[in-house]
Amino acid sequence: MRIRWVWSAALAMLLFAAPAPAAQKKPAIVSPTDIEAVTVYPRRALVTRTGQARLAAGEQAIEVSGLPYGLLDRSVTVSARMSGGLTILGVEVKRYYSGAKRPPAEEALRAKIDALKQRRQGLYDQRRVIDGLLSFLKSMGRVTADRLNKRLLFKVPDGKNLDSLMTFVETKSLALLKNRRETLVGLQKVNRRFRELYQQLRLISRGRTTRSKVVLIRVRAKRGGQAKFAVKYLVHGATWRPLYTVRRQVGSGRLTLTMSGEIRQRTGEDWSGVRLTLSTARPSLGARAPKLYPRYLSFYQPRPKLATKAAQRYQARTKRGIVAQRQLAAGGVTRDASPRLRRADERRADRITAAISSGLGSHQFAIKFKVDVPADGHFHKTTILVRELKSELVYVAVPSRSSSVFLRAKVVNDTGATLLPGRVDVFLGPDYVGRSSLGLLAEGQSFNLDLGVDPQIRLKWQRLDLKRGRSGLFGGSRKVSFLWRAEIVSYKKKAVTLHLLAQTPVSTEQKIEISVEPKPEPKRWDKKRGMIWWVLKLEPKKKVVVDLGYTVRYPKDKHVRGI
Repeated sequence: MRIRWVWSAALAMLLFAAPAPAAQKKPAIVSPTDIEAVTVYPRRALVTRTGQARLAAGEQAIEVSGLPYGLLDRSVTVSARMSGGLTILGVEVKRYYSGAKRPPAEEALRAKIDALKQRRQGLYDQRRVIDGLLSFLKSMGRVTADRLNKRLLFKVPDGKNLDSLMTFVETKSLALLKNRRETLVGLQKVNRRFRELYQQLRLISRGRTTRSKVVLIRVRAKRGGQAKFAVKYLVHGATWRPLYTVRRQVGSGRLTLTMSGEIRQRTGEDWSGVRLTLSTARPSLGARAPKLYPRYLSFYQPRPKLATKAAQRYQARTKRGIVAQRQLAAGGVTRDASPRLRRADERRADRITAAISSGLGSHQFAIKFKVDVPADGHFHKTTILVRELKSELVYVAVPSRSSSVFLRAKVVNDTGATLLPGRVDVFLGPDYVGRSSLGLLAEGQSFNLDLGVDPQIRLKWQRLDLKRGRSGLFGGSRKVSFLWRAEIVSYKKKAVTLHLLAQTPVSTEQKIEISVEPKPEPKRWDKKRGMIWWVLKLEPKKKVVVDLGYTVRYPKDKHVRGI
């Protein structure tokens, strides 16, 4: 009896006891952050934000808000340090809708667009009504014509009434057609104005979004103190491209190469006073290497053609059923057992391989000064490096294509960095010469850079002789002879070197014989490609003559293309 009373008392205490207050969750510490550094890739950017927060001892959360909505959640990394010791327990990314009010300029522009939409809709309604009235007049004319045809069988219609009816239809039709033309002109103006206002709206609202993301950092501090942390994340909407400027001093062979970078970003946040790094890496391509799949070779066996398409479909269904039965009997479908699966795997492997970049490595260019890049979608230029390059100047001429003589510099890339492909603006002193281009150049690699036309070297290319005839013992073959001459005069104060390039035809048939007679002897002669190089020394105001003659022989019953 006593034991029962004890249990009853304990149960009453549990039922009527007041619930213990739950442990209250500490609110997250909202910490402002600033963009300290940005690394721009060809298609993305790595943003580094830094901030500080006053922490108490124990577990708590730090909230970093206002991050762009286009950041990649899986790319977020956090680092922190604190004098008393700090442990990062976890990182979480959440989406947030700010509901920020639009600026007054945007509101006024949207009001204009709404009013313009109403006006455009009114013009559309007016055009619809005019089209209906024109259709009504046409139908009324058809009905009237039918009635007149019936009346002509019994009575001649009154000419006065008929004239009044035709005048009425003509007047109304002309007025409606005029109104329709005016309506169409008004629609064109309204649509043009609508596009202008919409473009202004895009420029105003570009980079501003009401959607954002928040990063929650859960930490545990051993004791209270000031903590410093950094948040890094990849974000879409950023790119960069290299630009080059080459300046040559007048009367000198020195070349100054300036490499610049054009950065464009629409990430939704402005980069103000950041440490900028331009990188050629592509983090979006993934880290997995491509896989190889077996490639099987077999002899081609043509299938017999069937009489009808129905018979072809029947044979295909029968073959699939037989193959399926054999695979089931063998214990299931395997990759090697099905040619269709093998072909699908090979195609998939080709796509994956094509998406992997070549192993050239990545290069980074750290800008030595802080840069501002607003999120306006326009390219902003910044200088990367300025180097004076060693070069050897030569002159190049291709007389069969151009009568101009070009200045070319043989340059070695001793900038200490790999030069990326890009366009080159060439200047001679303060004057702009033209545009060229560069390919991918490794450090220490030599390359040619064209520097424009030099008008002080004159070139004349002309054909002196053309002969056609027959050759052989009984005239069984045809013969065509050409003689070309190049005359070069230099008006430079010093002797210069000219590389003259010419081309001769190349035979692809055994019965087509080509004999070439260059004068003087060329420096290099590629007979397989028909390319001839002369290296000529041009003295001031002395004419240099180069002759190129060649003869083509072929059977008289044949026609040769490309002579």
